[in-house]
Parts: sequence; structure tokens; C-alpha cells
Amino acid sequence: MRILAVCGLVLAGSVAAEAHQPSARLKAKFGKGIGTFSLDAAAPATRLRYIVVLTDPAPDAADRRDRKTRIADGQNRVLAGILGLRSADEPTRKVRRYATLPLVALEANPAELERLAADATVAAIQPDEAVQPLLDTSTQLTGARAAWTLGATGSNQAVAVLDTGVKTSHPFFAPKIIDQACFSGGGGVATTLCPNGQYTQTGIGAAETCAASVSSACFHGTHVSGIAVGLGGKTGSRDGVAHFARLVPVQVFSRSGNSLGAWFSDIVAALDWVNNVRDGYDTVKIAAVNMSIGDSVAHANCDSDLPAVKTAIDTLRANGIATVIAAGNNGFTTGVSAPGCISTAITVGATTKKDGLASFSNVGDMVDLYATGVDIQSSILSGYGKASGTSMAAPHVAGAFAALRSAVPGATVDAIEAALENSGRAITASGVTAPRIRIDSAKTILTTVSPAATIPPVTDPATLVVSPTDGWTVTRLTSADYSMTAKSYTVLGANGDVGYTITAGGAGIPKWLKVSATAGTATDPAAAITISVNEAVAAKLNNGTYKATLTFTNTTNNVGTTTRLVTFVRK
Repeated sequence: MRILAVCGLVLAGSVAAEAHQPSARLKAKFGKGIGTFSLDAAAPATRLRYIVVLTDPAPDAADRRDRKTRIADGQNRVLAGILGLRSADEPTRKVRRYATLPLVALEANPAELERLAADATVAAIQPDEAVQPLLDTSTQLTGARAAWTLGATGSNQAVAVLDTGVKTSHPFFAPKIIDQACFSGGGGVATTLCPNGQYTQTGIGAAETCAASVSSACFHGTHVSGIAVGLGGKTGSRDGVAHFARLVPVQVFSRSGNSLGAWFSDIVAALDWVNNVRDGYDTVKIAAVNMSIGDSVAHANCDSDLPAVKTAIDTLRANGIATVIAAGNNGFTTGVSAPGCISTAITVGATTKKDGLASFSNVGDMVDLYATGVDIQSSILSGYGKASGTSMAAPHVAGAFAALRSAVPGATVDAIEAALENSGRAITASGVTAPRIRIDSAKTILTTVSPAATIPPVTDPATLVVSPTDGWTVTRLTSADYSMTAKSYTVLGANGDVGYTITAGGAGIPKWLKVSATAGTATDPAAAITISVNEAVAAKLNNGTYKATLTFTNTTNNVGTTTRLVTFVRK
């Protein structure tokens, strides 16, 4: 496999002259991504890497255990049911599953894409591409220091920085780091930068920065993290915006030759991980994700082009976590880099310390906020140093979310964004005006104008829980021994009683299958449902394989509705 570099981004695979003609159905579900990839140019035999977006199986506020089970069921349907892949096939097809997001990344050819697009449970498909660290050739100005005196310090909050990792031993971060992760390699398309040599690593040491010998850009994540949450420990002259906040660094970059690229499948895996661990740090909550990354193309709204990334950002936002993304450093006047072009991200442009527009900053309708991004002093691999770019502006805003959330713990992403927008200094560029943040003023607005804008407590709804999660396969021989085994499932009403039914499609439960009860009320403790083969019917069947998908439906609120595949092989 070769790596195709296009317009500053990377696409796995190669494109041959002979092309597949995509159906209208596939075109309708396909997000074009950010590169020059075209469905019309894809060779029939060529497998490229994609991210498949499934219809959401349950609201994210539902019981997390049940949601994860239903997401896994959907992924199994794509991999085994639609594409016919076995578990053993997943490594060679570079499959990446996601725990809390209804997505799955894999390699597929055009014919397989057509099969995916034809299935109603597949909502969208996007190509897996790579973006780069946003490099160019503070706290006083943003009002952070004044906000500290108002209680907006970042205490009990954290910022997750998806970047090139951090120098974990740097004194600017001790003892701030509460967790680490790495998602790298694009499923095998590029060289992983995870310290363990795998495509995924979590825990101590997982986000250790790549070395300067790998790339001159390896300092990037360390510098960005310092701007957001660094703590100098002495005079505070070098402190980050939310200087009492904690840090969750995540390495998302991979190595391709001498360049670094972050594949969308790895970026989404990192966002999925953040969503999964968001409440796992006792009193500390993740307030924001910072992504100072992007491509070199001017984009308007790209929600339909990057549906998998949009799904991840929306999920985090619904759970109280802002995704802050740099606008890009190309000097575009009518667009921003991807993925900052996603409407629900907080996209940040850069200004000078005199409140002029930074010459390199992308501008346009997609820019939500500005922050200083020129000659910003922060941590680097060898100590401290200055850097410029929208990469440096974005963590000012991510830190602002953590600082403001520490002062008003119940404030939603919408409320904090509105406070920053309504309190900032107006910056006008190319006819479009957006505010440069002033955190102290935003804190005043947040506590006096919108005190009721709080994150509502999540209460788990009454949920149908069916155990175990696997299906049942039974083989019957044409012999005198007609004895059959049975499969037992339990139905449980978690967080309250729920009604349930067990069905098998429009034709009903087949006559060769017996189910001990097809309707009832699931309570706590659980009740057992037994399924078995009807021997009298089975004895008259021709040799072959018979399948039935049993649907366990929560008739009260549909939370926990799930399926189990029953396979009967008559020999």
C-alpha cells in the first residue's frame, strides 16, 4: 500500500484507472471528506479506509452500559451481517471499533460501500484522511488573570489536548496530568507513535511526546497544553489560562516518512475515549477538548463532509464538553481548515497582542471566537519558548471553558460560548465580526445574566437489559437422537419496570423455534426466557441453515431494545 499525499493531507491506498460508478444511494450517504478523493475514481478492486456512521441506537443520556451494548450490536451488524467479516478478519481490514459512538472504521472496496449504503442502519460514510499540526513559519490580554480573582481558575476541571502528546516530565504540568491516551497509526496506514508500538494505548506514559528527531513539530502538543493549563509555580508569569485545571493529553498523530498526520479514525477514537472517561476522575470533570490541527484548504460548513467527526463533537457537546479547534494558518478570508469547519465545534482565529488580526489567521463565518496567537510563550521540549498560530489561540479558549466552568460548574457549553461571545472585544475581518475573548467579563455575564443555564442532571431511564449479549447457534444431526439443547436469556428492568415483547420480523417467530414467553414485564430481579428448537418441526425440515433474528423490544420507552441472532443448522 502506498500513501497518497494530496493538498497537505494523506489518503490511504491508491487509485487505479478503472473506476466504479457509484449509485445515487451511495452518493447520498457519502461525505466527501477534505481531500480530492472521488467515488467516481475508485477502482472496483481497491480497498480504501472509511468511517461508517450508524444510525444512533440510543440517546447518549441513556444507561451507558446498554448504549455500549447496542453500539457493539450495530458494529457487529456492519462487520458480520453486511460485510461477512469474522473477528479474525478485523486486523487485516484495519477495523477500529468505538465504545460510545455509533461508528466503525474499516477498509472497504466500492462494492462493499454499495452494500453498506443500501442498509438502513448506515447513516453516512466518510473517507479516513489525515490532518496536520497547525504551525506558522496572553493571559493578561485575555482577562485570565483578572478572572482568577473571580474564582475562574480551572479548579476541578480538565482540558483534553488531542495533539502530538506532551513532555510529561515538564515542570509546567506537574502534577497536572490525570490520565493519558494514544490513538495512532490510522489502523496500520501509517507508523504509530504510541510508546507501546500498538495503535492504542491508555494510562501512564501513553501520551509521551514524540522526539524532536521524529519531527520538528513534536513540540506542538507540549506548547499547546501549557497555554491551556500550565502552572509556573512561582510568579505566575508563564501560567496557562486555567492554571489550576488538570490535563488529559492524547497523542493522535502518526508518522509517514518525515511528516506527521492525524487520521480522522484516530481523532474520533480519541474523542470517543474522552466521552467514555469523562466522569471517571472523582471531582474533576473534562470541560473542553482542544484540537490545534487542520488541513490547508478553505472550507465553509463541512458537517455533511465529515459526518463521523460531527457525530463525535455533537456527542461531547451534549455531555457538557466543548470541542475547541484552531481555524488554520493559511490567511484564507472566506473559510477555515477542517475539522474547524464543523458547525458545532468552537472554531478559533488568532489576533495580535494589540488586537489586530494575525496575518496568518483564517477568517470567515465559521470563526466563533478570537484569541491571541502571536509570539505566545509556553512550554516546549527543552524548556520554554515562543510560537505563533491559531494553534496557540485555540488553547486560550479551551482554557477559558475550564476556567469558567470552575466558577459556574453547571454552565452548559452553549452558555459559556454565549458569555464569551457577548463579552469579547469585536474583531472585524473580511466583513465578518467575531469577539476576542475576555474571560473576566464572560464570568460576570455567566453568573449574572444566565445563572439558570445549567447542565441538567442525567437520570438513567428505565431500561430493558437482555443477557447474555451473544446469539445462539445449534446444529441438529439427522439421527435417532432428537435431543436438543436450549438457550436461556434473562430480561431485566433496570432503573424501573418496563414492558417487553419478543418478535422475529413481519413473518413472526418461525415454527422451528420455540420461545417460552413472547411478552411480559421486565422487573428487577430478572426473569428467564428460554428458546429451543421445536423438534417436531425440525425433523421435517430439509438440510440447510435457518436463521431468525429475535428482537427484544422495550415497549415502555424503547431504551434497551436489542436483537439476538438464532441459527439452526439441519444436517
